[in-house]
Amino acid sequence: MSLDGDVVCDPYRELKPGPDRVIYLRGQPLSLAPRLPHVYLYNKPRGVVCSHDDPHTGNTLGRVLRAEGFIGYTWAGRLDRDAEGLMILANDGALISRLIHPRYGVEKVYHVWVGERRRDGEMRGILARMREGITDAGDKL
Repeated sequence: MSLDGDVVCDPYRELKPGPDRVIYLRGQPLSLAPRLPHVYLYNKPRGVVCSHDDPHTGNTLGRVLRAEGFIGYTWAGRLDRDAEGLMILANDGALISRLIHPRYGVEKVYHVWVGERRRDGEMRGILARMREGITDAGDKL
């Protein structure tokens, strides 16, 4: 690693941000200037796992993003491997936290399409259970 042209060997060296400061890591420049937040909407296709890395599958959202140059991005929420849908991506972890953590009370709306036709009574029961939600670690989801 080098900082402003000088090799840095001290792993505890403090790095203060500045518009003209540049770190080279493995020969690639990394700016210390504050990053502008970027937010994108992404239509996750079926077959992609919502994980940064998974040793059991190569098709993770984290790997897809890195391959496309979206370094340092994360997302709000999760979709199952077999689900497709819209996701929010951002390089601002604090924003993602505000969107997903229950203490901020951000209301979420989900649109679900059922793949097979159900009887009306059965469908009403399914919808009623979905409206009730589930509780996980004391939080209603």
